[in-house]
Amino acid sequence: RDLVRSRGLGDVYKRQDQWSAPKPYQKVLNNMKHSTNRRKLLAGILTLAWLGLIWGNSFLPGENSAAVSGFVGELLSKVFGPKVLEATFLLRKLAHFTEFAILGGLLAWNAKLWRRSRSLPALAGLLAAMTDETIQLFSPGRASRVADVWIDFAGLLTGLLLFHWFHRQKKNETERSRRSDV
Repeated sequence: RDLVRSRGLGDVYKRQDQWSAPKPYQKVLNNMKHSTNRRKLLAGILTLAWLGLIWGNSFLPGENSAAVSGFVGELLSKVFGPKVLEATFLLRKLAHFTEFAILGGLLAWNAKLWRRSRSLPALAGLLAAMTDETIQLFSPGRASRVADVWIDFAGLLTGLLLFHWFHRQKKNETERSRRSDV
């Protein structure tokens, strides 16, 4: 037939202007055509990337972490005024809380897509918070605090609850629009 073999990134086959992957990868790619599978992949990648950001920040030495906090404080002081710079400790704790609130939302999204228990994201987030503080034990100039694990976990639970609240609101809105169409 009119099959042309290409030597690019892997073996790619062309048949009448249609590209397809080699046989071992075709099943995986066919499954990815379904939108739910693409959402699962996206949610997984975003969650892993966010965990990488959180843990990457924990690997920063104390001086670099303080410099990043100072930079963020300067940006916030331009928006909210110079009083923000006086609350450096509070800003750092709020950063912990916010990082894990976002992680909580991402973990809840993954649990919903994979149809897993609602308690699994909470456990995974707690383990992530404990890992985060453990990493800081080995970073020069950093300290690990149990209080930070609690702040992280509170942020995580807030993210989980917000995700479920928004999901419920969207579901209720959809049901209301269906009822009004009938």
